[in-house]
Amino acid sequence: MKIRRFYTVTMALLIMAGEASAASVDWMAKGKKINSTFGFGKAQREDGIWSAVTENPVYPQVNILPLKIDADANKYLYIKMATTNRDSLIAFFSPDTDAKLYKKLAVGLSGLVNDGQPHIYRIDLTGSKEWKGKIQSVMLEMGGHYRGDTVSVSALGVSRKALTEVDGEVVVVLNQASHLIKHHDRMAIWQDASVRINDTIPNAAFMSYAIDTPSYLNGVVLSKIIPGVKIGGQTVWATDAQRVEVVDGLGSVVANFEIGGVKVETRFTVLMEGRDTPDWEGAAVYEIKTEPKTPVVLKMGSGEVFNVSFNTSNGGWIMGDTVVYEGTECELDKGRAFIKTTKHSSVVGMEASADIRKEHAENGEYLTLDFANGSGTLHMANAKEKGRVEELLAKNASAEVAAVVDYYGNLLSSCKIETPEKVIDEGFASAAVLMDYSWYWPYGWMESPHHW
Repeated sequence: MKIRRFYTVTMALLIMAGEASAASVDWMAKGKKINSTFGFGKAQREDGIWSAVTENPVYPQVNILPLKIDADANKYLYIKMATTNRDSLIAFFSPDTDAKLYKKLAVGLSGLVNDGQPHIYRIDLTGSKEWKGKIQSVMLEMGGHYRGDTVSVSALGVSRKALTEVDGEVVVVLNQASHLIKHHDRMAIWQDASVRINDTIPNAAFMSYAIDTPSYLNGVVLSKIIPGVKIGGQTVWATDAQRVEVVDGLGSVVANFEIGGVKVETRFTVLMEGRDTPDWEGAAVYEIKTEPKTPVVLKMGSGEVFNVSFNTSNGGWIMGDTVVYEGTECELDKGRAFIKTTKHSSVVGMEASADIRKEHAENGEYLTLDFANGSGTLHMANAKEKGRVEELLAKNASAEVAAVVDYYGNLLSSCKIETPEKVIDEGFASAAVLMDYSWYWPYGWMESPHHW
């Protein structure tokens, strides 16, 4: 009788232990197993928590290894971490001790709280065919458009069941999303001309469709612009920008960011040129200002033609520091600068409230513009002939920008909806402006220009 009772009690305890195990998180990694090999600096460990500051906003990585996860038995992954400005998360996993070798084994996620406080996040891997066998490493890539924010990670664990509460804390469930972190260019378009600013590294470009040979895919970089700020006798470029925010304006794109504690605002407006002529021409105005007023430098180059569908989808070309393209020649003439290239037949001209210098590189030439008082305006235009470019530059830049604002203001005053939901009203207004961007004289509405 005692033996049977002992057996019954033992089995009950084993069943309860199994249920408890299935209903709890098995924390596989803490402290020393968490580190980074790319994108973070000033890393430190304190009380078992790894934390670091984002230095490179493009794919900063956190590695968690070595691990011994039974992926067949545990379909839910948990990460305890704190973030402030991370837009998305990709979790890579590997049967080896290097998740970088298995980049196809990944899930994209969204839904980070970003309040700077630690949260336990749950990742559902029941739908992942690759989450199987033994997992020995996990790598987290944290998407975002900021530099200087702190990320901390304290633990990684797994469970057999989907838990809604762990250690008395409510679990945050992450949503499935794309496993590609995108770095987008916001744009404004008029006929053949477009302006764009990248939302991760606020470099800019004045562009056109293919100029000499009709093409559905090729685009022309008429001018790429890299802004910088002079601090302590050194120029700090946009690659070091922090707290970047890029938004759509009326026929323009506006970027606000900080470099070395200096607040910078740039506004890039595409002007209303080229819609009434079969010639490939256009114009734009780039404005920059700083607070406190700090000398500004723009580095500019031109002359590249490439397949925009493949080269602009993730922002790589515009985020880089290249402004020199083979076959490019610059000319300074009576306070203006002109750029010609062997890649296409258009002439690009510019006029600015700055000191313009021609610079030489091994494979071409480029320009630097110094705005000593911390603000200024750059007026650009392109056409087949230099004389026509000069005619476009002779127009008053401020008046041309004001005309663009008035045009879209009138458009939105007559083309609008009013609902209790502000986001619906704003979405309708955005669609109306985009439809105007898509109007291509003399044919009518074309494919959305944002396929660029």
